[in-house]
Amino acid sequence: MKNKFLYIILFSFSFSQFEHDPRMLGMSGAYTSVASGYQAIGVNPANLVSNQSLSLNLFSANTFMVNDFLSVDLYNQLNGADFENTSSSSYYSKNDILGQIKGSNIDIEAGVVVPFPIFNFAYKNFGISTLNKSYSKFHIPDTVLDVMLNGNTKDQRFLLDLGGEFISCNEIGLSYAQKVDYFGFPIYLGYTFKYIQGLAFFKMRDIEQNGSYILTQQTSFHASGKFLVEQAFGGTGTSSDFGLLLPEFYDGWNIGASLINLGGSVKFTSDNPTRQYLGSSFESTSGLRQNEYYYLDFKLDTMSVMTAFESDIEFFSSNSIKVGIFSDIPLEQDYIPGDILYYTIDSNGDSLINVGESNIDVEDVIDLGNQSYLVPSNGLAEYQLQSTTSKDVNLDYPSSLRFGISKNFDEFGILSIDMVTGFDDSFGNSNKFRLSIATEIDRVSENFPIRIGASFGGRQPSSYSLGFGYKAGPLNFDFGRKYYSGIILNRAKGAEFALNLSIDLTDIKNYSIKFGIPKINLPKLPKLPN
Repeated sequence: MKNKFLYIILFSFSFSQFEHDPRMLGMSGAYTSVASGYQAIGVNPANLVSNQSLSLNLFSANTFMVNDFLSVDLYNQLNGADFENTSSSSYYSKNDILGQIKGSNIDIEAGVVVPFPIFNFAYKNFGISTLNKSYSKFHIPDTVLDVMLNGNTKDQRFLLDLGGEFISCNEIGLSYAQKVDYFGFPIYLGYTFKYIQGLAFFKMRDIEQNGSYILTQQTSFHASGKFLVEQAFGGTGTSSDFGLLLPEFYDGWNIGASLINLGGSVKFTSDNPTRQYLGSSFESTSGLRQNEYYYLDFKLDTMSVMTAFESDIEFFSSNSIKVGIFSDIPLEQDYIPGDILYYTIDSNGDSLINVGESNIDVEDVIDLGNQSYLVPSNGLAEYQLQSTTSKDVNLDYPSSLRFGISKNFDEFGILSIDMVTGFDDSFGNSNKFRLSIATEIDRVSENFPIRIGASFGGRQPSSYSLGFGYKAGPLNFDFGRKYYSGIILNRAKGAEFALNLSIDLTDIKNYSIKFGIPKINLPKLPKLPN
């Protein structure tokens, strides 16, 4: 029962490098020159040239979770272990536990990709794709585990770098591909234009100048922390995919390349249609207006055994207020009525921040240190939160570059190799190259392909994939799964699962469906006597 509960914790939390469908997942992402039909959209639109008929999605879903610390195997080793007695048979070193953490945080990521049924299809070299992508990540500082294992060490400063982010967007893509002959060599070119509907965005980050912390001294505790929770609802953006495929370029090898989500961005504004139609419901739930955020702080000042029990001494304080973020602050001579803040220059040449036409006390303005300021927003009107100096949430949509080669070997199947890298590290993306190698074996049966793949490099740990497909006439069913940091479930530190049901009418003339009434044999009745 405990293990079943742990599997749920590890694998049930729910961007540009997401595996879009089970075939892609089963091949560990080695898909650039292999993706076909509507599944080429978002991977390499040039592959649509080889699409001969209609392919249509009926149902598909993909979800994953990965962390960089805990596996089922490690949990089983720690469960009931003795951390103190080195001579015990169940002894497990605390330092070995802390050594499992890569870097200064325990990172946990999760995501889901859900294509909308029917609205993902390709007919010959034209395709339409509509899907939802959601991604979340949060990190826990290693100092939390350190304190749990070793207690509060004297004169050690424990950083509390808690944080996380979440984004959910809908993508609508229109794709077109064309074959071009260049001195007798066929070249496939493809393009996808995407409209991005930003649904929701949340981010929590530590804004304490030197990091939020807890400090233990000989006789007392000290602590201080400042956190900002940003949010947005209703955004709009666009991006473009460019694809290239050289079919059977050399000795039967296909060579493909694509740029995904090039120039992509999502801007969350109050005049967005999603915000206008659904914004009132969101505001009533969250209690926040557009460009309004939560600011949290706490302070623990010299708490000791003595002061903890002295009711007259207030050693702990905390605060939670709604704020707006303002930047590009004008000088006094450029001040426009309605602006919240402006600068003045004193006799020493130093810049001083001042409050404009509002009831805000300048002492309540918080300097973020990057020429941006937090201003309490309870007394601010809607138009002031939407002013030119107020910060809108404007996100770069994760973009990536893909290279891939593949070859179909007779009486065996497909061998595919991919290299993928992102242009940033936002929302599950990675600016480091990741290598994927996979095969799709159809030697046993063309109607039951088996897929095996592995990926290495990039930001995420190594992963190992397995999947299969089943074809029944025009119907295709596919399933794929991937384990991170381990080939088997017990050693894995994350998992991804996907399944798909689709229609492919490429060989419709060869399909035959027969209907018949089953023959029923009735028992013989005994003969009656004469």
